[in-house]
Amino acid sequence: MCKRKKIEDWLACRYYGLRRRLGKEAVTEARKARIRAVYPEELPERKARELDGRRLFQALLCLVGFLLLSGAAALSAGSPAVEELVRPEGAGSQRLYRLEAEGEWGTVELEVPVAGREPTPEEKEARFRLAEEELRSQVLGENRSLEEVWRPLDLRAETSAPGILAWWTPQDPELIGPDGTIQAEEIPEEGIATALELSLYWEDGSGQGEERRILVPIRLVSGEWTEAEALAREVERQLQEVDAQAQGEDTLTLPQEIQGKPVVFRMAESKPLPWALGLLGVLAAAALFFREEQQLKEGEERRNRQLLLDYGRLVGNLSVLMGAGLPVRRAWERILRENREKEGRRSLYEEMALTAHAMEQGVSEEQAYGDFGRRCGLPPYLRLGSLLETNCRSGAKGLAALLEREAADAFQERLQLARRQGEEVSSRLLFPMILLFGLVLALLMIPAVLTF
Repeated sequence: MCKRKKIEDWLACRYYGLRRRLGKEAVTEARKARIRAVYPEELPERKARELDGRRLFQALLCLVGFLLLSGAAALSAGSPAVEELVRPEGAGSQRLYRLEAEGEWGTVELEVPVAGREPTPEEKEARFRLAEEELRSQVLGENRSLEEVWRPLDLRAETSAPGILAWWTPQDPELIGPDGTIQAEEIPEEGIATALELSLYWEDGSGQGEERRILVPIRLVSGEWTEAEALAREVERQLQEVDAQAQGEDTLTLPQEIQGKPVVFRMAESKPLPWALGLLGVLAAAALFFREEQQLKEGEERRNRQLLLDYGRLVGNLSVLMGAGLPVRRAWERILRENREKEGRRSLYEEMALTAHAMEQGVSEEQAYGDFGRRCGLPPYLRLGSLLETNCRSGAKGLAALLEREAADAFQERLQLARRQGEEVSSRLLFPMILLFGLVLALLMIPAVLTF
């Protein structure tokens, strides 16, 4: 705890030094007044240093914690290595895995399709046309059109038409490989005309089926590959070969080497954003820094509300005791002693105790009562302090009547304060009531809608 206090004092010292270099006060007068109101027994400068050190320390801890969390997230962003891919069910189905191939050359992202193992025939003849339209668009891959083909074609033949089995067959295997890669070594300027054959097969529940074959003409043109594209092309080719050799197995065992170099595959998942965690840490630290000041303002508001509620009782007790013949100072001390024992620590009695202590230390009653009103800072207490100051200068004549009138006014002000607090409570309850109304409305409407 002692070490933490030293850190907090050091942070507060640096913070105040920065404010002074920027031409600002270390602790503004408004903040001193707020601290004096909430902590009347504390020195404002010392309490401000304690509060600022504490909030800076909390903000620093929060920021460091989020930065450490951000670093840990960055280090653990990769997913575990995988050696097998689970096959989907159904001969016409196919599951696409997004993988990362990691080796000595770096990391390459790619998509690996894994075909289904067991046949599941179910479809109608009307889906042939839908499958043909989808596959003509899909086969382009990253090419702009079938008249300008130089990137790999997408021969996976995936269609949303259920029950339709589809596959592509290159007309010239020397030009286009079974995985859609362009194998022609040299392509003339005018290009090479060739074609793909699209086979669509439908099998009904009785084992009978129908097959349609469609010839799709294409033109190969020359183009340039990037290093990453060439590497991904080779990895995908080898994975397609492994997949073709293991069609009857439940899993697909991934190769451990690509081009004679070790490779590790990982699931390409969405990765956390370490920078987002760092930004969140900065925002949380800023929130902690300003939370202390907000709590101080809320404490001042609670203290003022409490003083307004206690004002009528104070003035009424002073009026009764002075009417019984007690001087102001004796009445003050009696009210403080009796009520503090009953109600404990309240802002009014703390201020009264400071006033009584000041008079015991030799401060004149006139000045002590005036300081009491100014410390409370609220209009009713400023009036009371002025009345008591006037009483000390000119005597007690007419003071009892003035206090009675002040007590009546204080009663009316307390009624108004209670009314305002009731309105505030009603406004706070409005939003939960709206939520409950929406919930009840949903409970009534949803079953009615679902029955139609």
